[in-house]
Amino acid sequence: MGAETAIGTIRFGITGLDWVKESGLPLAASLLNWYPSQSIPAMAIITRNDANKCLRGKVSVITQYPNIAMKFAAENNLEFDIKTKQGALESFLITRECDAINDIVQTGTTITDNNLKIVRPIMDVYPVLVASPELNILPEQLKNALKMLARNG
Repeated sequence: MGAETAIGTIRFGITGLDWVKESGLPLAASLLNWYPSQSIPAMAIITRNDANKCLRGKVSVITQYPNIAMKFAAENNLEFDIKTKQGALESFLITRECDAINDIVQTGTTITDNNLKIVRPIMDVYPVLVASPELNILPEQLKNALKMLARNG
């Protein structure tokens, strides 16, 4: 949905804040208030090693979000060697193909089950409404779209 909205084939779409931050797509509205607060997933740096090791020296990081990982590393004076992969990134930690992953954590069950550790949270992730950049959204249109979502959500 996010990619189609970004190129203008869909007027409005709902996606995750992670995709918005990764792609740079303009955010039309946050849907955070519709998300149960106790279950907001977070994006985090995760490792199976000593968590402090991921904050020193060059660290190999596998992620689906290379732009977010690069920005996080730069803002925190960290040296990440970033590789982009898709799928269950925890498997790369288990097979020791990297020092850390940058991924979404919702319940923490996978982390606990695989003896992994959260090094540092990066951001909360929740649904957001996005709009095509070519679409000049009027405040009234956005308000109507949010009302329709509230009725149907």
